[in-house]
Amino acid sequence: MRNLKSWFLVLVLIATGVASAAPTAAPVSATVPRDTTLTVWGFVWTADWLESIAPGFEAAHPGVKVNVERFEYEVYRDAIIAALASGTDVPNVVTLDPMWAGDLIRNGAVMPLDGIEDQLNPADFVGGWELCQDEGTQYGVPADLDFNIMFYRKDLYDPAIAEAGLDTFPTNTEDFIKVSKLISNEDTKAILLAQSDYYAWYQGFLVPYGGRLFSDGEYAFASDAGVDALTLYNRLVEEGVALLWDETAEGNPMPAL
Repeated sequence: MRNLKSWFLVLVLIATGVASAAPTAAPVSATVPRDTTLTVWGFVWTADWLESIAPGFEAAHPGVKVNVERFEYEVYRDAIIAALASGTDVPNVVTLDPMWAGDLIRNGAVMPLDGIEDQLNPADFVGGWELCQDEGTQYGVPADLDFNIMFYRKDLYDPAIAEAGLDTFPTNTEDFIKVSKLISNEDTKAILLAQSDYYAWYQGFLVPYGGRLFSDGEYAFASDAGVDALTLYNRLVEEGVALLWDETAEGNPMPAL
């Protein structure tokens, strides 16, 4: 079973940039002056789709050139912080993991997108609109959304599912633990928990309990839901169905998976 990382990538404007650069159909005079080059930063796949939409934006805004700069994910956040700190070559637009955006917003590094609700309808977005705001002020728009996918080895799970007296793959925690115990032993575990992967924890554990990482601009994972989620996390290890994986010491967990 694998929990894919899920991303909300937030399109935000750096404070030294222009007032608005979202790819909308608004007249160019309402966003950026003609004969302007917008520097847009993306990492890996975000740069791919930024490059794909840049020609359409340029066609809708004659005289505006979009320059997409690509970064590897591992160095991307540091590059943003270094550019802000130095004030040199600061991009106009960046894509951000929302986990990073909060500190940048609170420190005044990004500009609010005043009036963005008049150009974009929040209801048109599958989710993530509120992740891009602070105290009701919008600083970005959701740009990308991935969904979790679960898969399992039928040759291992199906016999255990039948032995547990179930007709289908478990649909609740207790049944899943029951099946997992039947396929786990000293050498093999039903679950791999990568300790450094906070995405897997909050999506696979915290969110199903109704918890959130942030609420009203404050960290909110130290809640009853957070305690329940961490309790289950520990229980899976204690009952012998999960392997804790330390990526720093043991390397990439994908080969182990």
